Amino acid sequence: MRTLRDAAVTAALFVVYVLVFVPLGVVARLFHDPLARRPAPDRASYWHQLNGHRPPAQDSR
Repeated sequence: MRTLRDAAVTAALFVVYVLVFVPLGVVARLFHDPLARRPAPDRASYWHQLNGHRPPAQDSR
């Protein structure tokens, strides 16, 4: 009986995941790019200029 209960709980959690979290993720990705991966057409370059001095290298010994 415990195996049947575990299977039912797993199936219920899967259904909740598919019906709630997957659509939320799809909608969130449609309206927002959390990692800023889309290229910006107004930028000529994505390089970042270093200002000032670099921090000293740490000795990892």
